[in-house]
Amino acid sequence: MPAWRLDENEREVTKYDVGATDGAEPFFVGHVFLCNVENSTPITSNTKEIEAIHMSPPLENSNQQIEILGTAQLDDETSRGERRQIKSFVDDRLLERQAQLARLDQMGSRSLPLDEYIIHPSAKGPDSDYPL
Repeated sequence: MPAWRLDENEREVTKYDVGATDGAEPFFVGHVFLCNVENSTPITSNTKEIEAIHMSPPLENSNQQIEILGTAQLDDETSRGERRQIKSFVDDRLLERQAQLARLDQMGSRSLPLDEYIIHPSAKGPDSDYPL
């Protein structure tokens, strides 16, 4: 998948392209998400935010700063089935999240312990245990 760090050159972002932002360290990607634009949208390094689907728990749909753009080029007719599969996956995960929030409301608590979702430290730099 080709990817670019955004600069002054205009690029087109389409639905389900991959966006990313740096973490605590510059030029070290800290967060990756799916772009959720309805139509092809021009972006540059001056673009502040883009609608996004966050794939790390809790999965949600919100605006997100974008610094890096990758595209699987799902624009042509042959990619229509792949786009439907991505949409189905995302819709299922969003429905699961809504059901989870409804269960938490029934229990009287929407605040989850953050470590329920932690798999690896979220902002850990490379070392011998985590080389990437």
